[in-house]
Amino acid sequence: MSTNRALLSLLLLLFLPALACTISSPQPTAGPTLLATAALPAPTASPAGAELVQYQDDALGISLAYPAGWSRQSFPGFLTLATNESLLNGGGYSEDGAVIVIASGQTPAVAQVTDAAALQAALGELNGAADLSILEGPTTTTLNGQPAVTAIVAGTDEASGAPVIFYVTLIENEAQAVLIAGTTLQQNEARFRPVFMAVSQSVVVSTPAGISNSPTPTPAGNLTYGTTISGTIPAGGATAWRFDGQAGDILNITAEPGSSGLDLTLDVRNSAGSTILPNGTVDDSFSTEFISGLILPADGPYTVVLSGFLGSGGDFLLTVESADDDAPALRPGSVVTGSLAASDENFFQLSGTAGVTATLVLLPDESLDALLEVYDLDGTRLLAADSGFSGESELAVFVPPRDGRYQLRVAEFAGEGSGGYVLGVATNDSALIADANSVDQGTSVDYTLRLDAGETILVVARPEATFDVVARLYDQTNALLGEADAGAEGAAEVLAFTAPAGESSEYTLRLSGFDDSAGSYALLVMGGQPATSPAASDLPVAPAGAPRTILAPGAVVEATLEANASDSYTFPGRAGETSAFYLFPDPTLDLVLVIRDGNGSE
Repeated sequence: MSTNRALLSLLLLLFLPALACTISSPQPTAGPTLLATAALPAPTASPAGAELVQYQDDALGISLAYPAGWSRQSFPGFLTLATNESLLNGGGYSEDGAVIVIASGQTPAVAQVTDAAALQAALGELNGAADLSILEGPTTTTLNGQPAVTAIVAGTDEASGAPVIFYVTLIENEAQAVLIAGTTLQQNEARFRPVFMAVSQSVVVSTPAGISNSPTPTPAGNLTYGTTISGTIPAGGATAWRFDGQAGDILNITAEPGSSGLDLTLDVRNSAGSTILPNGTVDDSFSTEFISGLILPADGPYTVVLSGFLGSGGDFLLTVESADDDAPALRPGSVVTGSLAASDENFFQLSGTAGVTATLVLLPDESLDALLEVYDLDGTRLLAADSGFSGESELAVFVPPRDGRYQLRVAEFAGEGSGGYVLGVATNDSALIADANSVDQGTSVDYTLRLDAGETILVVARPEATFDVVARLYDQTNALLGEADAGAEGAAEVLAFTAPAGESSEYTLRLSGFDDSAGSYALLVMGGQPATSPAASDLPVAPAGAPRTILAPGAVVEATLEANASDSYTFPGRAGETSAFYLFPDPTLDLVLVIRDGNGSE
């Protein structure tokens, strides 16, 4: 096993659960309970008889001390320390050697990373190591006034079967974090554990000056979207290819090695030679490197730079594709359906008006855990929603900071699930129904909808904090077609329905309280035939009492009147709007139509 590559895998795998927490919890939440909380013992002044020398790396944003005589090597985002040169260059374990790999980057709070289950899951995927188990920790502590967590992990080298040990430390300072992982044969633990502790406890994290790029090579040629080119990376060198892009372009970039000895690294740089990748040069894989959904921040030329990890060289294939050539436009009030395979993603063009609130809803199949994100055209992520698990809806409110186009991304979380989804977006003005209303105890509120065959709607009912609302959809025979009941007060209910084949038909959406409870709610129905509806604050509220029907534009109601009885319906309207009402009574019935305002006046 290559000690460098094993440790790089460990670092990357430990970072992934943290990034997932960021998506699912835009607002920080309390971290998980850890196995232990303690202060680490102070290391010996000169562990293992070695004198410590000071080192500072402004690009990584760290300063530390490490044993004199150890070899050191830096590359974008990482620093490697080793007892000898052969280990530094990726050799296997030696009888008396050790390696420390240090990674620096943006990461969420330490508490979000240190859940024992997440650590165990990450270690379970560690390439080249087997029989992994956590011997100690995760343990929270403080190092140089910085929150930190440590863990000691045992395993075996798959190549030789030798028992190995990992000493892992994660240190956070505001939004910057440093992950330190040291490894050696278990037989050397007593010798090197003090070294690992001393190096970890010497680390001070600061804001990095930025990842230092090597000079951008002269481009070997020009790329156009959708083409694949082949080339060769010289040993110890790099190659580059140029392309022109526009702000907001969404790209997928694939670099595939054609030689067994080539481990690719991939970067994308602007005209100034600076990387535009959020975490710098990509080296996430032992084979093909893939950048998904990269949004270009500005118009202009860009350069793809390829090099070999630790100076390796060989043949490659490079493809730059536009991910949004076929990205459909998602207009306010519309609903679309789609599907995702494992690690898949879909993009949509979303139009917004500055300051006008839009509600975004994503309802996945039970087999799919999907996340929802909105990006500005410069690549800035403006919204992220991943609060639910497989089959659970994502509901978010987006207030565009400007008029214009945005990119909406739907992606599968964790690379394991697959399935279909329903996605909708609506403002109050574009919704089929936008209503703020209340349910009295033991009553319900009915809404009549007319849908054409194949039309899909999304229903979102958001109750007040103390109310458990239930949404049900019925056909004309009063057969239940769908129900949404999360079973919790204050929880939003999301219901999707696609009208079956055949002619257009009417449906009844009924909102009530769980166990006949009373409370207020806000309702949005998106999809179907777009309608202009007043904002929730403008809608009239019908008198409390018996169940009442709220008519959407275009709705048709069939009913029967008993002698000396009347029926009441509520409908939305704005000042100056014109509405037409048609009554078709039986020949024996003489009907009177009266329209009253919200105060009851004719």
